[in-house]
Amino acid sequence: MKNTQSSITVSAPGKIHLMGEHAVVYGKPALLAAIDKRCFVELTKRDDKKIVLIASNTTDFVTITEEEILTKDKKNLQLFDYVMLIMQQALLYYHKSFPSGFSLVINNQIPQGRGLGSSAAIAVSVAGAITLFLRENFDKEKINRFSIEGTMNFWKQMQEFKAGKNNSWAIRWYASIFLKGGLTLNPSASLINNIGNDGSGIHSNNEDMYQVKIAKKAVKKFPTEIKEDRQAYQAIKHFLKHRKGSLFQRGVRFLKQLREKYIAK
Repeated sequence: MKNTQSSITVSAPGKIHLMGEHAVVYGKPALLAAIDKRCFVELTKRDDKKIVLIASNTTDFVTITEEEILTKDKKNLQLFDYVMLIMQQALLYYHKSFPSGFSLVINNQIPQGRGLGSSAAIAVSVAGAITLFLRENFDKEKINRFSIEGTMNFWKQMQEFKAGKNNSWAIRWYASIFLKGGLTLNPSASLINNIGNDGSGIHSNNEDMYQVKIAKKAVKKFPTEIKEDRQAYQAIKHFLKHRKGSLFQRGVRFLKQLREKYIAK
């Protein structure tokens, strides 16, 4: 798998049944092995909205639109029809539109009709390329939104996670929701107190900036419309921007944390 800013390349191998080829028809396990033939799919971003599908081992190509992909049925399943259905499922799963047009070149080295999994390899390769195209397109505008307009270092945390320096579950949870365009339901007054900021955790210090007054009444009122609450968003952004206080307050807190980490022990 290779991913650059302008192109994405994904491949999957063919397979051979060592035993159990007919047993799998009845839901039983089988023993498989990969072969040295692969299907390669290369996706290259375009500057327009056109989607061009190309079979590199033939002269076949077709130019389509996202609307045609979404309305594609299961009739007449030739190569490009099959690819369109795979892309359709990816769009429906991620609830997204393509950020731009692209060219998709399919180079299938696996002989067809031999039971070597050529169709499965095409499906895996196309799905992988489309998934990367939909999920990894973090431009400056998306990074800014992901970081609550630059008020929180969420993007830095993602980069550290990718580099193996941060194993926080929270940033992965937030990223999975953000990438799918999801929403979370939160009470306006907290029902719990976060006790994970006592300095004993891996990714936290001993600080009280996240202390809250716990609500004494149960939540009985829920929103009637599923959409982002702009007032709540602005309140969160304001808190994140000012949570660390002035430069003097930050310095005092930093010295206190150093004392607790190296001297108090």
